[in-house]
Amino acid sequence: FAEAINAIAQASGRNIQYQPVSLDEYHGMLQAAGLPADYVWLIDYLFREVLGNPDNQAISHDVEQVLGRKAISFQEFAHKNASTGVWNQSVTQTL
Repeated sequence: FAEAINAIAQASGRNIQYQPVSLDEYHGMLQAAGLPADYVWLIDYLFREVLGNPDNQAISHDVEQVLGRKAISFQEFAHKNASTGVWNQSVTQTL
């Protein structure tokens, strides 16, 4: 996640800082934000069992096979999408 945030920050020209939180802390934040229990469970499952599973970290050429073209790097994706202004929107935080 830190690498993705750095790529977005560089592409958008914004000062964006990554702040890691534990899965337990994030679980608590989701609950405190009032997300339904099913959503909290699903997000927790995805981070623990899907993204956190080392067996799911193998690099393959499946994207190329599905898309019929070479995959692009996340940095390329970030630069392409930065030109749309998607990461230049104002955010108002209310808690």
